[in-house]
Amino acid sequence: MGVIITPAMVGQVVISGLLAGALYSMVALGLALIFGVMRVINVAHGTILMLGAYTTFWWFQLLGINPYLSLLLSMPLMFLLGVFLQRSMVHRVVDAPELSSLLLTFGISIALVNVTQYAFSSDVRSVEFLTGSFLVGPLALSKSRLISFAFAVGLTLFAFWFLQKTKLGKAIRATSQSREVAMVCGVNVQRIHLYAFGMASALAAAGGSLVAVIVAIQPEMG
Repeated sequence: MGVIITPAMVGQVVISGLLAGALYSMVALGLALIFGVMRVINVAHGTILMLGAYTTFWWFQLLGINPYLSLLLSMPLMFLLGVFLQRSMVHRVVDAPELSSLLLTFGISIALVNVTQYAFSSDVRSVEFLTGSFLVGPLALSKSRLISFAFAVGLTLFAFWFLQKTKLGKAIRATSQSREVAMVCGVNVQRIHLYAFGMASALAAAGGSLVAVIVAIQPEMG
């Protein structure tokens, strides 16, 4: 006898997909930002997410910091890491064929995963925080997923506002549309590349922090 699919089951799947989709969209925004500005395929983006999750885990374990407030720590740290990676390595493949950036960032990803395994082992870890669900009729809405959804939507909207309304955001958009025209208009394109990679890394870190309270954390999760 086959499984009977009820409206409640369909609704649960749809709600779960929407809650997860907000996180994926926020992380994907950072990935699109890097490719749009630099034409670099950043395979290491998911690895930055993993580092953000580990940052949240250790702040929670060692100091008891609220995982959601740890965004204020993980995002600046991963911003600085992104700036370092762009300045030290990624800038070399900005004008190279896309395969070059693919191979370079793949190597960066492997290196970061191995460093994480060496430092923290491959043990699966989790952040036990805010368990339980809200019941809305036949639907069960996870508290942690709802809060992560709200943070992801808020950060995504803020990122769009930043890109649309601020001087730096407009310079980033101008660089993504035409690097040559942006340079003629006085935009420091090299600095924009640094900011864009750093911002994308910060968004990935935010995704890691928000997903840390939902799924198990391990070096290969990115």
